Amino acid sequence: MSRPTVGEVALEVGGPGSGPAGVAAAHWLGLTTQVPATFEAAVPTRVPKGWEAVRFSQRSLGRLLRELWPTEVALIEVLRAGPAVVEHPWAAVAVAVGGLVDRGEMRPRLVDEQIGDEPHVETRRRWSDLIGSTPPLAMSLTI
Repeated sequence: MSRPTVGEVALEVGGPGSGPAGVAAAHWLGLTTQVPATFEAAVPTRVPKGWEAVRFSQRSLGRLLRELWPTEVALIEVLRAGPAVVEHPWAAVAVAVGGLVDRGEMRPRLVDEQIGDEPHVETRRRWSDLIGSTPPLAMSLTI
């Protein structure tokens, strides 16, 4: 049995609705090969203190209430950070999301609900653009 990664421990400490953020989120989704020296985690509760290897950011409680999976949180965080954390063309995000939906690793309706509550305007705009450029995703939100 191998030891858990820093990221796995951070998400366990963060609890339900937690997920990677920043470059860690892009890496989680396969949108960059960069591995951050400090794992970034977005948590829907109080930020845990005393961690040197992890930088926690407090986010919306809705992520906890909707019981978002780490992959869903990673997508929201990539949308929040924008193209700066993705080493591929931004269109690769649509391809990645399509694969996540096809494999059942993302629930588009819950992500859509959460993004509607996100205070970060660019996150909502990027999600809207993503839906418009990914017909299967748009269809999964209307069914």
